Formats: sequence, structure tokens, C-alpha cells
Amino acid sequence: QHWASCKISCFPGLDPHDADEHRTPWTCRPLGECSAAEADCRETKCCSDISQTCFRKNDYWASCKDVCVPGIDEHDHPDH
Repeated sequence: QHWASCKISCFPGLDPHDADEHRTPWTCRPLGECSAAEADCRETKCCSDISQTCFRKNDYWASCKDVCVPGIDEHDHPDH
């Protein structure tokens, strides 16, 4: 009820890797949906592909990418 974490996989019950003081059973219930590649991830702040990171472009757009280099992205739509 008081803890959540991003995990590659989850098995209901106790996680032996948790610190003793936090070792309580996991329910493994997802808390929300992450954004797909090339989708706006400003709200979710996470990516469905765990190898990607949500990078902020500006106040109006953020996207899941493998890497982000400041400046113009040659893969952006010409209108953006």
C-alpha cells in the first residue's frame, strides 16, 4: 500500500531482494500504462520499452527514445 517500483518482472509474494524492513508481499498490480515508442510521454513519464527513456523536447512534447542529443532531431516530422 505504500510502495511501488519499476520491475522487469514481478511475482506475487515476498521479494527476497527487498530490504528486511520493507519485506512485505507484492501484489504485482500495474499502476498505469507507459507510453509507446514515439508517443508523447509527458503524462506517463515512462516508456513501454524498458530500454528507452522519456525525454522532454519542450513544454508540449516528450518522447520515448534510446538516446537524446540536444538540438534538431533529423527524425522529427518537418512541422515539429
